[in-house]
Amino acid sequence: MHLDTYRNLSMDFFDRTKQGRIISRLDNDINTMDWAIAWGLGVFISSILTLFGVIYFMSRYDLRLCALVSIILPPIVIATNIFRVQGMKAHRKIQESASQITANFAETISGIRIIQSFCREEENLNEFKNINVAHISDNMFATKVWVSYFPFLSLMGGIGVAITFWFGSRFVLNSELKIGELSAYILYIGLFFGPIYMLSELYNSLLSASAAAERIFNLLDTQSKIKDVVNPVIIPNIKGEVIFQNVYFKYNDSENSPWILKDINFVAKPGETIALVGPTGAGKTSIISLISRFYDSQQGQILIDGYELSKISLKSLHSQMAIVLQENFLFSGTIMYNIKYSRPYATDDEVIHAAKFIGADKFIMRQADGYNTEVKERGTGLSLGERQLICFTVH
Repeated sequence: MHLDTYRNLSMDFFDRTKQGRIISRLDNDINTMDWAIAWGLGVFISSILTLFGVIYFMSRYDLRLCALVSIILPPIVIATNIFRVQGMKAHRKIQESASQITANFAETISGIRIIQSFCREEENLNEFKNINVAHISDNMFATKVWVSYFPFLSLMGGIGVAITFWFGSRFVLNSELKIGELSAYILYIGLFFGPIYMLSELYNSLLSASAAAERIFNLLDTQSKIKDVVNPVIIPNIKGEVIFQNVYFKYNDSENSPWILKDINFVAKPGETIALVGPTGAGKTSIISLISRFYDSQQGQILIDGYELSKISLKSLHSQMAIVLQENFLFSGTIMYNIKYSRPYATDDEVIHAAKFIGADKFIMRQADGYNTEVKERGTGLSLGERQLICFTVH
């Protein structure tokens, strides 16, 4: 599954979906499908060919015995259907609990500073253990379903051999069948159930792959709420006029969800410096998110230089905007790479000029390799203020 599947989804998807669950779908679910398909195709072809070959030779020896042995097929079909229903239920639980493990693990790594600051190591470990216990329980349920199904197939195989012995011996006594033919037929009975056993194992793997595929296709069917309209406006160089007209906004579309912004009206003219002041939860970040069109307002209208925001091409809009978030984020790579992130075509001289203008050049040059210094994941090798300066330089 291509990473663009996630990159193109709107912010509301990431608001409600844990990071670890996303990683689990990209890793565990796809690997489960890949293994089942890669291994299963060869097993399926060889088993089917063997099965039809055995049936052909069995029918050549005695059609009556074939008809008698086929009595065991309806119970196998019924048991397989029961196994399919229970197996899918079991494997759905396994995939879900596996994603919870990944989500907890990713969250623990991201929040390790907080965990250690509040001495929560033991509590977090216990929480992780409880999730693992639930995952083990789900696997045990799947194992119980499987160990009930496979012995049933063995039982049906034994019944098939018993039917062959019982009626075949009478055919031999009545000179309707040669003893050598009966021996060969019994041998073919064993060969007949060999592919069935292999197909049953494959079926179990396919159930696991199907549970993974459900989760993957649910994602592929997820539509981004924020997308371009038909024939979007390619906005020219933005001058900077922003108009909010009777804007209402809330993150959750449910009726009981409170409005974050309610009947907001203001005009920001080009060149003005505007500060949004208010208590936590007043909607300051929400206004910036709406201007960036990370979300769409439920009511009202937002205009950029006279163009309705919802009709502007997202690429055209974002390529002309800059935003520095409350929590700075740097990618693994060099300082030069991070500064060029929004303008990869910029020259090194332009980067150095921008860094000097912002005041970041001095601390960058103090690094071991200057602008070619490797930044650790999320910029942890730099102080908060240094990361902030790099983020300003990017824009």
